[in-house]
Amino acid sequence: MQDFAGVNTLLQSTLNSYNIHKYWLIGYSLGGRVAMNFASQPRAGMRGLIVEGGHPGLQDVEARQARRSNDRAGRNVFAASRLSRSLPTGISSRSSLR
Repeated sequence: MQDFAGVNTLLQSTLNSYNIHKYWLIGYSLGGRVAMNFASQPRAGMRGLIVEGGHPGLQDVEARQARRSNDRAGRNVFAASRLSRSLPTGISSRSSLR
């Protein structure tokens, strides 16, 4: 998926394919962001939304740059720690956080 519009289309298609006409969306972290974005448009069958640890996203360029810088610094601290040698992170060296 390239954007939230594509995710919204896929989610709606999935609900339709299972004949789910009344539903609650539940999302955690990025799933919460997806759920909030999906719910921002009128949806006939949506009964409610539960979000834990989700954020609608940073809207301005400066805030996104500050977040990337903070994430990069945190990753560098973790990489230098002993824990990083024993705990796989799943973060690729090709990660967009670099």
